[in-house]
Amino acid sequence: MTEQAVNYEQQGAVALLTLVRPRELNTLNRATWSGLVAALERANDDPSVTAIVLTGQGKAFSAGADMQEGFLPKMRGEEPYEQDDHRLGGLGMPWDWISLLRESKPIVAAVNGFAVGGGATSILPCDVIVAAENASFSFMFSRLGLVPELGSSHYLAKRVGFTRASEILLSARTVDAAEALDIGLVNAVVPLEKLLDRAMEYATTVGALPVSSSRLTKGLLTENTAENDVETIWRRESDALRECFTQPEHSEAVNAFLEKRPADFARARAEHSGKKS
Repeated sequence: MTEQAVNYEQQGAVALLTLVRPRELNTLNRATWSGLVAALERANDDPSVTAIVLTGQGKAFSAGADMQEGFLPKMRGEEPYEQDDHRLGGLGMPWDWISLLRESKPIVAAVNGFAVGGGATSILPCDVIVAAENASFSFMFSRLGLVPELGSSHYLAKRVGFTRASEILLSARTVDAAEALDIGLVNAVVPLEKLLDRAMEYATTVGALPVSSSRLTKGLLTENTAENDVETIWRRESDALRECFTQPEHSEAVNAFLEKRPADFARARAEHSGKKS
């Protein structure tokens, strides 16, 4: 992980990932992307982590792509567009960012300031988005002669509806925090000083529940919100249920209910892991 771009900190069972290039407004250059991917993989591989919070340092969550590094060399012909890059138009995106977020443990984005371009689209696949009162979201692609990326033409419409997504993307306008809450782009808006507390509260609450079923639920939402065949939806849910029945967290939940005690999912996971090893 690139320490200059992303800071990794664990608070209890929550991994807090912070973009730490405030002087550059946390622009998304290769080092930042690499740091984010490495941090997410680290959190997902760590059995002591049950949820993730992503935020930024300074006045911006992220000002989007680093144009100096990402656009100019290719525009000037100094570097070729990468022909095998089917995720970012040839700018170079070797990571499947969307799958990484959707297959992740529950992840909460805490937007501490303005989020522009990729800074806004990169968090749309997150499970929960909390915004500070001073936050804003700018989908300015049309102004640059570009189109929305990182799956945002799908996920923005899923969050706010086709009508609003169409108007926001074609106008390239900025959405402030109050409007973002009103249209369903974010889950909550809080004062800046309470942002991390609220995000950690969400992450801790969700992370206290079975991780296995949370990740399966995320998979169902990913696949079934775009599925029109009810039988296919039903079959996917049934297959996920079968998987749940094999998980130690499900057994612990049932036993705890019958024994009238709090469930200890961390212990159940640890014991199961010990038996496997």
